[in-house]
Amino acid sequence: MSDEYLKLRSPQIAEAIHRDCPIMICLGAVEQHGDHLPVGTDTIQVEGLARKAKTILRDRGVDMVLGPTIAFGPRQFLCEAPHDHVGSVFLSNGLLQALIKEISLELIRHGFQRLYLLIGNAESDAPAQIAAKELCEQSDAVVTTVNWPMVSGRLNKGSAVFPSAQGHGGAGETSRMMVLQPDSVDLPRGRVFYPREYESSYEGAGLPYIGGAVGRHKLPSDSFSEEFVGIIGAPEESSVEAGTRLIETIGTWIADVVASEEAIWKGQLR
Repeated sequence: MSDEYLKLRSPQIAEAIHRDCPIMICLGAVEQHGDHLPVGTDTIQVEGLARKAKTILRDRGVDMVLGPTIAFGPRQFLCEAPHDHVGSVFLSNGLLQALIKEISLELIRHGFQRLYLLIGNAESDAPAQIAAKELCEQSDAVVTTVNWPMVSGRLNKGSAVFPSAQGHGGAGETSRMMVLQPDSVDLPRGRVFYPREYESSYEGAGLPYIGGAVGRHKLPSDSFSEEFVGIIGAPEESSVEAGTRLIETIGTWIADVVASEEAIWKGQLR
């Protein structure tokens, strides 16, 4: 049977709970990704990676339900996209945190005991971390955040080396979308763009994740020219082969995290 929550009937959900299955909630976004990728890129990617991880886990004997996706996220970091673009739909950090908690509490109420919040865009990290912390404090469930974008740089090096650094809407995301939703990619419209001072001379100066060494929420005003169209990187370096390898590598990392956590917690919460 399908283990995607929205395709399950009530008795099937009850059966999954009875089997003590964990559940994964994908956190996506609706935001511009340049002229060549759809605004749902983050949501499409995170759901595709969750499905890949689920397949790998099933082969290892771990059954996991793919829960309802939260398809909206907070406003993009100013250090990544200082200009607004048509099509983005954002939530406040507080509302996203509340949505994560309310949905998670409903799933916990029904009997799910181990929840994984799969973060699909950088800006959802902080609300997800706070929500997970409070859910663990306020219930007996174990809620774990899984933030693949935070380790994507390291994972990319092992699976698909692009000639230059890639960021929002760059070759990494474009390659994955060429596999997951090829009909939505208009590669000729992708432009190469790198903000001034995008590369930093000191360690840890990336996007401002919780737990990161340096949280830079703005760049100097002259870092982004008028030619900026929401892309950081070089989409022209994208390929289906690279996308396939990236999805396999990232999906395996997600599966490794869940399998490791399941080995610790399964059967201990009832």
